[in-house]
Amino acid sequence: MAKVVILCPANSVTGGPELLHQFAYELSQNNVDASILYYPYGDYKTADTYAEYNVDVVDYLSVKNGKHVFVFPEVATNLAYDFESKKKYIWWLSVDNYFKAYPKDLYSSLKFKIKAILNKKSVPIPMDNMKQYKHLSQSEYGLQFLKKHNVVEAFKLTDYLNDVHLNNFVNIKDKENIVAYNPKKGVAFTQALIQANPTIQFVPIQGMTAVQVGELLNKSKVYIDFGEHPGKDRIPREAAMARCVVITGKKGSAANDIDVPIPSEYKFTENDEAYFQIGQVINDIFTDFISHNNQFENYRTIIKSEYEEFSAQVKEFAKLL
Repeated sequence: MAKVVILCPANSVTGGPELLHQFAYELSQNNVDASILYYPYGDYKTADTYAEYNVDVVDYLSVKNGKHVFVFPEVATNLAYDFESKKKYIWWLSVDNYFKAYPKDLYSSLKFKIKAILNKKSVPIPMDNMKQYKHLSQSEYGLQFLKKHNVVEAFKLTDYLNDVHLNNFVNIKDKENIVAYNPKKGVAFTQALIQANPTIQFVPIQGMTAVQVGELLNKSKVYIDFGEHPGKDRIPREAAMARCVVITGKKGSAANDIDVPIPSEYKFTENDEAYFQIGQVINDIFTDFISHNNQFENYRTIIKSEYEEFSAQVKEFAKLL
């Protein structure tokens, strides 16, 4: 069976890198030789946050000429040029983040074409060339995106929350009339929503440790997210497991009921009318929290089953090697 090398940004402690480590660990549980290769290439140690996954770390020189299976996150597709192996997977942990690094109009620009001619390794793999690679997708949104670009063969490989969130006990009697939000997501709409509802207490998730974020979600009744939802985001799921009522927009993965399977009355089209509508819903949640909270039991059940789904997907992936 081929060795699997998973590329991961060095010294990055976020949801994406954690999933890359979880993948390596789960592969090893299926008797697959899996390792992490950090980039930019250099001498790195696994962050303490990921020590529990006990992953092997390899260096670039030891694997660059090998006939291994390589897995690249979508934000690092240009690294695929660095390896001789033809067994390469692009893992779409997000969609929008690919275009944040490489704007959509980049491919038609003269600057891009010149860079590609001079050194193709300096630019991402254009979507027109993606059919040359195999693909994994963390979300239904990613699968739909790939199909629009004529990549019809993609393997779904999702993710899961760790036990800290799944075993989180929250006494709803301790909940307060607070709306938690990420100030980096959906900035313009969220700020306008806050201004339109001055009697509601909105608390930003910023400048906090992971423990402090958990404490805020545990005491909040509502979590709102009007961001881009570039993949199946973790924070809405963490909020749901903290017994928050989750309210979202309809962008990215939030547009479908597979990635974000919450009742439709908690998803809003972002327009001027929505400010008042969302404010009404939030106040109703504050008044009758238990009834609204019960609407999310199915979502929580799905979240609790995600590890089993991920484990089964990894087993199927291992059969492809």
